[in-house]
Amino acid sequence: MRRGWYGGLGAAALLACGGGSGGGSATMAAYNPGRAPAELQRGAALYGSYCASCHGALGKGQGLGPPLLDTLFLPARISDAQMTSAILAGSPQRHWNYGAMPPVTRVDPAEVPQVVAYVRWLQSGYHAGGTTGSP
Repeated sequence: MRRGWYGGLGAAALLACGGGSGGGSATMAAYNPGRAPAELQRGAALYGSYCASCHGALGKGQGLGPPLLDTLFLPARISDAQMTSAILAGSPQRHWNYGAMPPVTRVDPAEVPQVVAYVRWLQSGYHAGGTTGSP
């Protein structure tokens, strides 16, 4: 069966974007923002407990879920309210092949804004291209 040139182009695009396997690019893999500021420590701890197993310790996606550092999850595309809703109610599969995100039922809804703030800090450091925390 003959395949068009676009099949190879799609495969190249997938590889350039990290292969869809989580973890993203080499730049993303190397990203280490250091320790979160004091005001984000609770959010960092909650993220570590409830999110890191799927989205990676630093949002790189080295688990069962996509990298939260990807531009698809920045505030211009996903608002804090939408991220909060995804955490509390789950989210259908959209851009990745990880399946739907289940609701995180163990997290206290009052603490979700701390998780979102920590994720936004990770994202801003990564997209600024530098280290934002202290080692």
